[in-house]
Amino acid sequence: MRPNAVRRRLLAAAGMLTVPALRADPSAWNAMLAGGVALLLRHAATDPGLGDPPGYRLDDCSTQRNLSADGRVQAARLGQALRERGVRVDSVLSSRWCRCLDTARLAFPQQAVTPFDALNSFFDDRAAEPGRTRAALARISAIRAPANVV
Repeated sequence: MRPNAVRRRLLAAAGMLTVPALRADPSAWNAMLAGGVALLLRHAATDPGLGDPPGYRLDDCSTQRNLSADGRVQAARLGQALRERGVRVDSVLSSRWCRCLDTARLAFPQQAVTPFDALNSFFDDRAAEPGRTRAALARISAIRAPANVV
């Protein structure tokens, strides 16, 4: 897929959870309403810190850095904003980190959230980045209007 087409589908990048920034860009709303878009989000606000505590486990949320109370509200507001604007959401993919799964579930409670390993962090293993990026771009390239994938 050509870079311009990927950019079109990759509508929003990390930090997009600030709904006021989204409100300010009518072209973003128009693209999502037309479909064929990947809405890429970073997890909502977390408890302070960088990365996860030593010894964290993906199967145990209590060992990870998780969403803060503000982050839980952010996620719910994002989903509400999309619903209010009539944006179609056909599938919701997430990394396996609890803060990401929780963001997705709070924003899109009516959708099943599917773990997608290409979205997993490579913070602890930079060598995983190229393969995960290729897999994510392949998934984005497969999106066809009117569907949207978050």
